[in-house]
Amino acid sequence: MPYLYDIMDRNEFGPFLTLMPIGWYKVSIAVLNEDGEPEEVEKLVMVFENEKTSYNELIDDLKNENLEEFDDENVKLAENKGRLNKWYIKFFPSTDKHVGGDVLQNICNIARHMAQNMKESPIFIEFKERNSHDLDTIAQKHIDQGIGYEQVDQELFLEYNKKDNFWKVFYYNYNLFKSHYNLSVEWILSQSRHINGIIENKEDKIIEKLKTG
Repeated sequence: MPYLYDIMDRNEFGPFLTLMPIGWYKVSIAVLNEDGEPEEVEKLVMVFENEKTSYNELIDDLKNENLEEFDDENVKLAENKGRLNKWYIKFFPSTDKHVGGDVLQNICNIARHMAQNMKESPIFIEFKERNSHDLDTIAQKHIDQGIGYEQVDQELFLEYNKKDNFWKVFYYNYNLFKSHYNLSVEWILSQSRHINGIIENKEDKIIEKLKTG
């Protein structure tokens, strides 16, 4: 899931969980293989919290659309970009920055699935373990504990390699995982500095008011 690889400015996105999908649509579409023969493949369309309603409305609308042009193994996004853009503008106009990659490609995959499966809606798979994959929570715990760099590294390495989590799905190596953990630490500290600054400013104003009567 390459969308996480390029995120270096956490202030652009906010809390870490906004970068985690709430689930995936599972789509089944026919494509041409290397030999030019049709074969069925399954793809996952990531869905984020701020996009779920948009996807629901899109799917409901596609049930009433003529999708004949998407019922083909050789569908190309570029050739259908005009129509895909219309759906994008209609159903995703107010969505915040998309962290899940190419939304047009996602729309195309959903349209292809429905065109090739008698307009059956794709299955939504909830990411039930989402809340347990929050780097902000891990970072906050370490900040509260005041532990050193070496212990942090040991605990992070164990967390990354646990067999019952999905970190390796989102991060192809430990160094990338740790670099985003570091971003979480910096984001939390910057938020704390901002809040403390507001409190100190208010206190200064109160003291000044008391002095002047």
